[in-house]
Amino acid sequence: MTEGADTSRIANDWWRTIRTTAYVPLSSPDAVELLRSLLDRFVAILDAEPFDPEPAAGLARELVRVGVTNPASIAATVPVLRRIAELGNAQSADEYGRRLVAVTAWYGKGFAEALQDAMEIATENVPEISGKVYVFP
Repeated sequence: MTEGADTSRIANDWWRTIRTTAYVPLSSPDAVELLRSLLDRFVAILDAEPFDPEPAAGLARELVRVGVTNPASIAATVPVLRRIAELGNAQSADEYGRRLVAVTAWYGKGFAEALQDAMEIATENVPEISGKVYVFP
């Protein structure tokens, strides 16, 4: 199987998982293409020299931007990240594990920040009630 076919298969599996956790207003082909692009970028981050996991935060922000906002959706991504080891360069298991932990942490950070930003935008549009804005946790 070629790397492109592997990426497509993983992206399809990821989409099947995500769509059970969140409504995403994209067609299945568009969603799979977005996820495939994100997978390619995850691989590039994991393989980069020098290694810098911070860009993984932006990948999570892209998912939130298209409506993937359920925390279960981020949990659905972790097994995908484990599977992309086969797509990247051959690294030692220890090095790949170290990088995967860092990428996962930055991905989670980006997801949390994007959700917080979305909540702030939403609360800015909440009408005032008796001079107070009520925000429900």
